[in-house]
Amino acid sequence: MFIHYTQIVMLTLTDGVEKLSLTKDESLRLELKLNISPFAVEWKTIGDILFEYANDVLGEDYTLVINSDQHNYLLYLHVKTN
Repeated sequence: MFIHYTQIVMLTLTDGVEKLSLTKDESLRLELKLNISPFAVEWKTIGDILFEYANDVLGEDYTLVINSDQHNYLLYLHVKTN
């Protein structure tokens, strides 16, 4: 019997303590939410990385270290439904 495992490719956002792992689709959705947030300009680099990861520019797995305020806000945006 052969079992095939599919590796899930993830972008990980971490503040060094907490981690938020995102698929490519989740990364793109979070980037869109970030673009209409009050931090769209200030955190442009984070938005660029979310977009590039979703569009296969950064490769397979990628880890981005952010501060705890950024992590908390991005987690809030990620779970926010609208």
